[in-house]
Amino acid sequence: MVKYRKITAVLLTLGLSTLALPANAETPGTATPGSKKEIVQSIKDEAKAKLEKARAEAKAQAEARKQEAAKAKAALEAFKKAIQEYIVKEKSINETFKSTVQKANADLKTAIAAAKDEAAKQAAKAAHKAAIAAATSARDQAKQALGERPKKPELVKPAK
Repeated sequence: MVKYRKITAVLLTLGLSTLALPANAETPGTATPGSKKEIVQSIKDEAKAKLEKARAEAKAQAEARKQEAAKAKAALEAFKKAIQEYIVKEKSINETFKSTVQKANADLKTAIAAAKDEAAKQAAKAAHKAAIAAATSARDQAKQALGERPKKPELVKPAK
């Protein structure tokens, strides 16, 4: 019974609703052209070929997905390395700027404390303003030389 269900399922899958058997195919054991055994065997062979083809396609798709995943992983690793390098350089630039500004502020405090008249205080403030401007300019040039922040690669999930 199960055997006939499988054959019926295969027939329906192949789009055949009934078997057109010749009148003399009723006798068991005879292998006339178009006999029931030949038809069943040809259906089995077709189904086996389709199954093998589907398996080969699935295997090829799985291999393509693996290759895409490997490419995506490599791109992500390259991005991680590039972003880490960028962050280290950016921190260095910002720390240099911060220390330069702190030095300029300390110099301003010292100069104001040592100043005896208003002209000396104004000169100290002007020197402070120039030092801050120079530090800002140096930071901006360094960031411009650093370039844009690396962009995360677009990872496309392959369809299953």
